[in-house]
Amino acid sequence: MRQRGGGHIINFGSLAGVAPVPGNALYSASKFAVRGFSLATALELAPQIAVTLISPDAVATPMLERQVGYPEAALTFAGGRALTVEEIERAIFEDALPKRPMEIVLSGAPGRGMMARLAGLLPGPAAVFGPRLI
Repeated sequence: MRQRGGGHIINFGSLAGVAPVPGNALYSASKFAVRGFSLATALELAPQIAVTLISPDAVATPMLERQVGYPEAALTFAGGRALTVEEIERAIFEDALPKRPMEIVLSGAPGRGMMARLAGLLPGPAAVFGPRLI
């Protein structure tokens, strides 16, 4: 990309990488790693190469279907509807590629992305109030 004079890398994380998700600690940890790597790489490669991290909430996929009924995944299903693959596609082609943001947080429920950001910033209060949201 440097030899060509630029480019754009799009990585996929999860809302579980923005805020800790009890019951899915290993998944959440891996997504926090993707987020840290993506944001650090974005700073290292700018301005020549853009890096955008897309962090969606639950997406209607077979992986999500396998979590139904597991108490550990309750928070995953507390946010209303699951996102569609088409919504992820729109985020790539209508937001990430033309606007080149460092991060896009997507959720299927109004305010859930903002709640995840707040929970990531203030995990103590989130631990107290989070269970009330399930």
